[in-house]
Amino acid sequence: MVNSVFKYLGSIVSMSGDMVADARYKASQAMAAYAPLAIKAFASKLISVALKMALATSLVFSRLCFNVHAAVPTCKYIQILNVPY
Repeated sequence: MVNSVFKYLGSIVSMSGDMVADARYKASQAMAAYAPLAIKAFASKLISVALKMALATSLVFSRLCFNVHAAVPTCKYIQILNVPY
């Protein structure tokens, strides 16, 4: 039996080369990192913008952009990555 979709080195790979599943996975991983911090950290007036950007870069954007250098994104891929924003 051959799997048509599998996870390899943090990316979802399909036999057809379609990248939609990978984009959805990356967007869901970014939202999973963002959601717990949304109200307590990102909405807080007590936390500096610099610290918020450091948190977003290290915890959220890193998951969203992980391994994108290995992909040639289509318009649909970019649209799915932009959904959380």
